[in-house]
Amino acid sequence: MLASARTGTAVVRDIDGFTLALVPKRDLDLLIESRSMLLAFLTADGAASSHASTASAFGAFAWMASLDGEDRQECLTDLREGLMLLAAGDDAPLHEAIREWSATSRQLSDPTRRDILLGTPSADEFVSVEPPV
Repeated sequence: MLASARTGTAVVRDIDGFTLALVPKRDLDLLIESRSMLLAFLTADGAASSHASTASAFGAFAWMASLDGEDRQECLTDLREGLMLLAAGDDAPLHEAIREWSATSRQLSDPTRRDILLGTPSADEFVSVEPPV
């Protein structure tokens, strides 16, 4: 039974029909994380689809409320790709996308930083400088 569990899944049935499955812990951890991330994604995707603007509507990805519609869609695309790779056993791309997009969102949530990052400079913001001696 342990050999079967090491290479996949071993199923154990009690006399009353109750069934248990033995799987490697890393597989169980992956399933738990996949479920959690999928629910978080579906909540955020639903909020984006309904054009929600409150952070609470985005659930675990509340930081997405700071993103504009175009960035939200790009973020959801990256998260979707990360979820597919998570299902295949690679959690790094999903965690990287979350880390990068949440950092972007933090920067864009500050009005001054948002203006600096997304604003168009005006001519009076430029000054002449003398070349170094």
